[in-house]
Amino acid sequence: MKKSAAPIMFLLATMATQVDGVTILGVDGLTLLNAGDSVTSTARFVNATSPSGTFISAATLRSDLTDNNFGTFVFSPDPVADINMVLNTSFYNGAGADLAFFFAGSTDEITKEVEINFGLSINGITNTYVPMITPEERNITDSFGSYTVTVALIDLDDFGIGFASTTALMELDVLVGKNDSLNFAPLSMVGGFYTTPVPLPLPIILFASGLGALGMFARRKNQKKG
Repeated sequence: MKKSAAPIMFLLATMATQVDGVTILGVDGLTLLNAGDSVTSTARFVNATSPSGTFISAATLRSDLTDNNFGTFVFSPDPVADINMVLNTSFYNGAGADLAFFFAGSTDEITKEVEINFGLSINGITNTYVPMITPEERNITDSFGSYTVTVALIDLDDFGIGFASTTALMELDVLVGKNDSLNFAPLSMVGGFYTTPVPLPLPIILFASGLGALGMFARRKNQKKG
């Protein structure tokens, strides 16, 4: 009976964690921040449409980071600036990269090397990352200049979070201040590859349960013949 039940349980587990993801410039399977996520900061920020000397509101900061428009990125002139995110959709530690941070990055015109970095703090642990140019290269041009979109792929193993754990992923701090010559990161959007399991619809549960019952019945029948 255990051999018959195992494939059914695997099917249920797989179906429970399947989430339709979007593809962002060659990065597949992402769930982006949405309007239900809280995005706050005590630092001053500007965006691509800010008039000179004018800082955006908290509401604009949130809306710029919870859409899917690369042109709505934010950055701060403050020496130390962080963005606190409280996520409505909880991401968890799966295989490989778990989070993706997209930036309107600064790259050297000749070498194409990325010249920005940023810090990420989760569970009291802070790590610094250098983004890379997205698999499908994209440039953004606005009143400030021209930017190449970059992405940093984050593995939650870096923060001591156990495999398939969701307990510590509801809140994170993104450090996008200008505390040295490299740390000036215009953040555009954030996404994750794995989300908390989605409950299965009742008809699918009943169907899978029926398959399990048929498997057990067939096994017992074969045992009687033997």
